[in-house]
Amino acid sequence: MRGNILKIHPEAILDLRGSIIPIAMLELTKSFNEVNEGETMEILFSDQETRETLFKVLKAYPYELLDMNDGNEMYRVRIRKGQPRTEIPAGRC
Repeated sequence: MRGNILKIHPEAILDLRGSIIPIAMLELTKSFNEVNEGETMEILFSDQETRETLFKVLKAYPYELLDMNDGNEMYRVRIRKGQPRTEIPAGRC
C-alpha cells in the first residue's frame, strides 16, 4: 500500500524551507484552505520545530496523513484534505 501512496501526485506543493515559523504557518493555513476536499498537498520544510508546529496547526483541520519522510536536510509531509467536521462527537458537549 505504501508504494501506491508515493505515486500520488499532489495538487499543491508548499515549500516552507527557509521560512520562519510564524510566516510558514500562515502560508500553511492559507494554502490548506485553498485545497479542495480530497486533494493532496505536499509540504516541504527543513527543521524539526516546523514539523512540530505544523501538526499543531493541522489539528484544526480534517486531514489524512499519507506519507512523512524525515530526511537529513529536508522533511516531506503528504496530506489529503478531509471533510469538514459537521457534528460534535458524543460526549464532547
